[in-house]
Amino acid sequence: RERRPRRPPRRPAAAMPSGARIREILDKIGSHDKDFRYMATSDLLVELNSGSVALDAPTERRILEQLLARLEDTSGDVSA
Repeated sequence: RERRPRRPPRRPAAAMPSGARIREILDKIGSHDKDFRYMATSDLLVELNSGSVALDAPTERRILEQLLARLEDTSGDVSA
């Protein structure tokens, strides 16, 4: 039986360093797709509740701006 060369494992999003993960989530929160916005908001909550996130002032401001914008979201699932 022939063996195939192993590909390096893909790094799951959850294993990303928290700063990079937060930035990725914030990019998705602004998506036009309501499902992306919903999942990104949920992912942000998980990251912030993990307690292992160290944020700089600009990132904190961006999180606040995005969360406040989501309160006015046209999709009830996202704003709830």
